[in-house]
Amino acid sequence: MGGAIFTSVGALIVLVGLGLGGWMVGRKLSVLRALREGEIREARVTGIRETNVRKNKVRQYVLDWVDASGTPGSSMMDRFDRLADHSDGSVITVYIDPKTGRGWWEAQI
Repeated sequence: MGGAIFTSVGALIVLVGLGLGGWMVGRKLSVLRALREGEIREARVTGIRETNVRKNKVRQYVLDWVDASGTPGSSMMDRFDRLADHSDGSVITVYIDPKTGRGWWEAQI
């Protein structure tokens, strides 16, 4: 009986790990497609948004934008001091994944 519980828990841990690994690989493939085959667009920063996430006790933020085609996008989470130079109205460059339409900010690639 005890062995079955450990086997079930172990299988669950493996499945969660595979799921997270697949998600991370999918993101990396999206970035690579955007760089190799994607459209390069200018985007206007619309704000810096605070998240509920802390990394090493430091609050994380996200840079929001609207690109030249009118599509909204967001950066990956980062510390405020790394995003603060890009105030509302600033122009940034994003690379668009042709498969998903997801924009990737060049400063985070």
